[in-house]
Amino acid sequence: MASSRAAQPEATGLDARDLGAFTRLARTALFLEALQAECLEPFGLSFTEYTVLRVLHTDAPAQGLAPGRLAEAVLTSSGGMTKIVDRLVRTGHVQRSTDPNDRRGVLVTLTPQGRATSKAASVSYGQGRARVLARLTATERAAIDLGLQRLLDAFEDDRAEQR
Repeated sequence: MASSRAAQPEATGLDARDLGAFTRLARTALFLEALQAECLEPFGLSFTEYTVLRVLHTDAPAQGLAPGRLAEAVLTSSGGMTKIVDRLVRTGHVQRSTDPNDRRGVLVTLTPQGRATSKAASVSYGQGRARVLARLTATERAAIDLGLQRLLDAFEDDRAEQR
């Protein structure tokens, strides 16, 4: 009986609006994932793979990034990043090379094909985002952005405290 009570709003300190907000956030995440898939599937990319290409395209030094740094940037494990990089190597989007500063280290860089795919996928994803955001006013977009930034900060603070 106590466990069912713990799930009730008054036991958690949340009211129905708070629970509704998380339900809407979860539904929004599902719609966002569907939009990402719609925009990126023509390029044979998952959103995580696309993110790796974008990080390498926009934020990486010319010599590339270590897989561990990529894992941090896209919030995945080092093992998960190894699988992602393996797939992107097989599809010709990235290449691995030895780190000139650490013979045991590896750096990941974009290939010309990866750079072109990154650009084209970004155009597609940008068009999808613009299509959805055009349904909102500038004031609504700003309010949502501010609220989401605060929620993201709360999640990041909570995660740091849980470590």
